[in-house]
Amino acid sequence: MAITPDIYQLKISLNHIKPAIWRSFQVRSDVKLSKLHEIIQIVMGWENYHLYSFHAGGSTYTDRASVEDDMYGMGYRDGLKVKLSEVLSDVGDSIIYRYDFGDDWEHTLKLEKIFAPLPGEKYPVCIDGARACPPEDCGGIPGYEDLLRVLADPNDEEYEEMRSWVGPHFSPEKFDPEIVNIGLPRRVVGGAGGDAARTGAKKKARAHPEPSAEPRTYITNMMHFLNEDGLVPMGQPDEFYAMLNYFGDIVKAASSHPTDARFCSTVVCRGESGRRRCGSYLTIAHQPGNTIHWQCSECGDQGFISSWLGTIYDLNEAVERDPTQRVSVVITPDEHRLLKQAITTSQKEDTIISGAVSTPDGVILSGGLDGFDLLLGSIAFNANHAKTAKCQKTMDKVYEKIASVVEG
Repeated sequence: MAITPDIYQLKISLNHIKPAIWRSFQVRSDVKLSKLHEIIQIVMGWENYHLYSFHAGGSTYTDRASVEDDMYGMGYRDGLKVKLSEVLSDVGDSIIYRYDFGDDWEHTLKLEKIFAPLPGEKYPVCIDGARACPPEDCGGIPGYEDLLRVLADPNDEEYEEMRSWVGPHFSPEKFDPEIVNIGLPRRVVGGAGGDAARTGAKKKARAHPEPSAEPRTYITNMMHFLNEDGLVPMGQPDEFYAMLNYFGDIVKAASSHPTDARFCSTVVCRGESGRRRCGSYLTIAHQPGNTIHWQCSECGDQGFISSWLGTIYDLNEAVERDPTQRVSVVITPDEHRLLKQAITTSQKEDTIISGAVSTPDGVILSGGLDGFDLLLGSIAFNANHAKTAKCQKTMDKVYEKIASVVEG
């Protein structure tokens, strides 16, 4: 029988900055340091595109690639093989966590409490904190302090440039643990619904296959996929383009809805459930601050997407805001899948197709009347050039459904 691990309450503080930027969160004691790094990225608000290291007891723990490429003989240890309880064991113990060796963000991670998991409680969980995380690549502590100075003075000659860079919703004093908890891969540890529930699930494995791997959390900066001109780079591996299209579809879906919207999209999950590709629809939330959170309820994969505003996938400017000019049409999932393959000519049409909402009654298309007028023209063109009679018949049916609402 598996031994239920303790829960550690940790406080992580960004060093060398005042007022303090810190978080208090609870996590399993047996979490691997590589996984703890991913949790810290979400809890703090970093975007996980730089190297990291933990420093404890004279040893340095980092990612496997850095261990394998240790050309200078630094004696790095693989964080995938070391548990948190091996480097922190007593209340009051602390270790150092470093992130981005260029900007050199140094954090102190301190063990505050050790306790048994609470019945029904899901971990990890963020319980408190203060102030927003600095933006990535802002130049470390000196650069961030200079950024704050500029943002505090609208008359500064760099104000408009810096405000545009951080985005209109960035607030250095704002922190909400509930938003953090949306992104954490939380699970019950032991007790009712924990080990016992997992044992019961194994007995029903044929009917409800368990995921073949731990759910993954993706922290994505869209600009890292694009070249300096904001376009898709050439000569990349197929998997690069597959992931770019995946995240691009998520951005299109989210940006077709207002901030604070949360909906079941028609973007199909690329994760795995059992031995098969998941294939479920993603739930997408367009959060304040223009961060997009997406999650699959089937396999548990989730992610956060930032720096998407103004990219080629951003449909925000094409969304019809006037509710008196918006209409909705319900079509079938098969009709929508065919519509996604159709040739269209405008972003207004794209907001209707990409922003579609999946419901038990069908797929809901919503958008402005002018967007639907354009879409009707595109559907007619695609129907006339359909390769099969079945495709043409389906296009004609979708045309009739939309026309009956738009023209009626």
